[in-house]
Amino acid sequence: MQGSIPIKELKNILLALGGKVSKEIKRQKLAELATEKRKIINSKDVEDIVLRQKHREELDKKIRLVFSDICGNGEAGITLHNLKRRHVEIGLDYSEQELEAMINDVDLDGDRVVTLDDFKYALGFTGGQD
Repeated sequence: MQGSIPIKELKNILLALGGKVSKEIKRQKLAELATEKRKIINSKDVEDIVLRQKHREELDKKIRLVFSDICGNGEAGITLHNLKRRHVEIGLDYSEQELEAMINDVDLDGDRVVTLDDFKYALGFTGGQD
């Protein structure tokens, strides 16, 4: 079939594209191909992978912007203080206990600071270029 290549060449194609495709996207595509019992990929498959990665990168940028906005002043994490400040700025009225609960729900290591990794994990976004 013209324009098709063996699945085993997927890694080489992705490297030729700059190797910037997450493991999660590669696994998803390979699982789809396995479900379809296909042993070759075509240009549509490669296009799909590239579009998924582009979407993932755009989403990562947006998540980082929101995280940065909440942190304020280039801080490394979301604390009770900056979460409270941001809520007041946008007109939300949560008690200190509610804000503490929000942080505790998302803070994975219990240090009372939500890191970017904590934030991404809470949003279901578990990786970057892995």
